[in-house]
Amino acid sequence: MKTWTLRISLALLGLLAIVGIIFSFGAVQELTFLKEGSVNGFKIDDSYSDHKSGLGDPSFHTEDTSSRWQLVDTKQNITNGTFEATEDPNIFLLKDTEGNEYGVAHLAYASGKGDQGCLYLKNKSGTALFDKVSKHSKFYEIRGKDVVTVYS
Repeated sequence: MKTWTLRISLALLGLLAIVGIIFSFGAVQELTFLKEGSVNGFKIDDSYSDHKSGLGDPSFHTEDTSSRWQLVDTKQNITNGTFEATEDPNIFLLKDTEGNEYGVAHLAYASGKGDQGCLYLKNKSGTALFDKVSKHSKFYEIRGKDVVTVYS
């Protein structure tokens, strides 16, 4: 009976050790990604949503020659513009389509898988926190009286 109990205990300890090693490996990968993103910049290209203040949903998309952003408010008013990186790789200067300064976006966090993140948007209206809702940039266009979703 003691041998049986000892074998079960050792098997459980071995299983627990394997689970711990797997968990540690994942945690190390995520910490490495956080460190690299903090130093070199996270990927801002995605769609975000403001669930609290109702300011709207911003999206960002970077291409080889330009970077664009869009904010769609709760009344489906669309603001488009471009953005450029600053000296801090996670802070971006937003300009509207006429080249006027609109505000600043600060990408505070993005997960290694790209499915989570937090973005602060500061403009003349104040500062709002947005959560990442999609790994794909979602842009809208007005066609006649309809608002059409266009994905980048």
